[in-house]
Amino acid sequence: MQRILSISSFKKGAVALLTAALAVAGIYVHSLIVEKRDFNVDKSSFFKDREYDVLFFGTSHVRLGLNPFQLYRDYGITSYNLATNAQKSCFSYYTLKEAVRVHKPQLAVLDVYLCRLDFPDQTDDEEKTSFHYIFDNFPVSRNKIHAAKELFGSDSEYWTLILPYATYHNRWKEHPFSFRQLWNNFSFSDSGKNYANGFCPCFTVSFGIPGYETMRRIEDDECLADEDTDGIAYIKRFVAFCTENGIQPVLVYLPPPCGILQQQEANSMQRIAEALHVPYYNFLPVTAEIIDWRTDFYDGCVGDENIVHDSMVNGNIHLNLSGANKMTTRLGRI
Repeated sequence: MQRILSISSFKKGAVALLTAALAVAGIYVHSLIVEKRDFNVDKSSFFKDREYDVLFFGTSHVRLGLNPFQLYRDYGITSYNLATNAQKSCFSYYTLKEAVRVHKPQLAVLDVYLCRLDFPDQTDDEEKTSFHYIFDNFPVSRNKIHAAKELFGSDSEYWTLILPYATYHNRWKEHPFSFRQLWNNFSFSDSGKNYANGFCPCFTVSFGIPGYETMRRIEDDECLADEDTDGIAYIKRFVAFCTENGIQPVLVYLPPPCGILQQQEANSMQRIAEALHVPYYNFLPVTAEIIDWRTDFYDGCVGDENIVHDSMVNGNIHLNLSGANKMTTRLGRI
């Protein structure tokens, strides 16, 4: 009788374990199916067994503007581009902490564009998307959880930032998302994989940038009215982390030329970098020496076409592959 009970208990336990295993396997397969794969944000090749001399962090200006393969071909420097769209310096700081657990570089180069901005808006879906762009590439860790809590902590849904599946599990409802796309994900195809060490070349040429030739160039002493921003605070934390871990921090402000606010933040960072005793390269004043605005941009505008140039405040232009080659050459020499 006791033996029968033991066999019965064993069967129940085996069934429970099998059920649990099937549930976990089902969730895993489903997560593969709905996983977002995008060449522009994929950094999976970063986790390959190799070492990098330099890691790049920052916004789309870096993602589109610095080519690690060219840097290696011309200068023998190994590097990886960890920049993503709208990557605020608070995101860059936590990305650095994640990255050095995989590869510890000699140099960490940070694009300080957007340093004038504060913490992300915790209710803004675009801010959360920007977080996903970089952190979906990394596994769950204490640092990743801390980043999500610190930057989006008052939002009860911050866990969706840590576990991408919590965000993407309903993607099968999206339109025009197709079952063919689902199958491509499930079949482990290379669709969406970035093998360019994080660099995203753009092959389009914009032959006319509204407002470019008439935009006012400000003086070197024109700076931000407020330098006490979260963005600048996190740049200081980025520099401190590098120093504490034997990594040389380098700050950059890449072309293309931008609006008045962008020029002001680039000037402000000069003063801040000097106080931090860290190298800083502001390429805005010498953009014309590097970039040909008629051939090296793929999109962009400088403020509103209807605003007179003295009043232009905003502006954003991106480099195409031609511009990226020139920018990579200039930074490689440095």
